[in-house]
Amino acid sequence: MQFMADDVILLRGKPVFGKDAVRATIKSDWEEPGYSLTWEPKQAELFKSGKMGHTSGRWTYRGRNEKGEKITLQGDYLTVWQKQADGSWKVIYDGGTPDPAK
Repeated sequence: MQFMADDVILLRGKPVFGKDAVRATIKSDWEEPGYSLTWEPKQAELFKSGKMGHTSGRWTYRGRNEKGEKITLQGDYLTVWQKQADGSWKVIYDGGTPDPAK
């Protein structure tokens, strides 16, 4: 959460707006035994302004479905970063799409 801007947008099925709402949305994931979310950046780009950029790549989610069964999902993600007044970089948008079901 320390890398999220106060006005972050998380696309998780439907958009979640703001750091507090994002925290509340993903809290149950963090409390789930066996939960993990990993990502591997494949591309990063700084926009010409030097004030924004993005990273994109692959993610892997390990957790449980609605039935309590262990699952592993993978997909692609895009994260947009913005340089803050203090010089730090914060996420202003994060979203991803799962690979098609096999």
